[in-house]
Amino acid sequence: MTALLLPLSASLALVTGCKPVTDVWGHPLYEYFPFDKERTWAYAMDDDSAGYVLAVEKVAATDQQGVEVATLEYRKQDSDLLYSVDWSSDANGGVLIHGYTVQGGDSVRFDTAVQFANHEALAGEQVVTETNGMTFTATFHGIEECPNLWTSEVWDCAHITLDDGDGDDMAGPPFAGDWWGAGSWNASRFHTTGGSADWVLTSAWYCDPEAQPCG
Repeated sequence: MTALLLPLSASLALVTGCKPVTDVWGHPLYEYFPFDKERTWAYAMDDDSAGYVLAVEKVAATDQQGVEVATLEYRKQDSDLLYSVDWSSDANGGVLIHGYTVQGGDSVRFDTAVQFANHEALAGEQVVTETNGMTFTATFHGIEECPNLWTSEVWDCAHITLDDGDGDDMAGPPFAGDWWGAGSWNASRFHTTGGSADWVLTSAWYCDPEAQPCG
């Protein structure tokens, strides 16, 4: 199975989101969703309905045919693991989802990785992935402001919607929904299928173990 493109017609300062440069081919979407280095994030539900902080941590990285696949765990802070997702992001393959596991539920490895975003795209472009009997459609809406709870500075983010194709807006894999990715920091906010509101970034951290010790 293949992914099909369908056209529709930290250079960082403290907690500043970096905006990658756009060229004639489009926005470099892989730079808005980085999974390299060691990373953690924390998110609060925008309407406070969840009742907990969502802690996200990159817990492992494996080399799969020259691509670094990062496993991110999503859990209630200092508490139960909810689910994990295997992501990759680079200039060749773009942003891919290789599989996921829901605690006490599904564990899926995709025969063909889900194309969350091509490495570059123009606003309005879609990419479709057929895999494991499912059809995923990712739509890049463009670059939008994406305020969060960590900084008063308003970042510019790549807004992507991933539809899992099941026709049910209240159910689906834990990564389906709307995402706003900021250069350097990854997701500033996201709204997963079935959620009542956005998860909004409250803090983030990353460290390059090749450049310095990471405690």
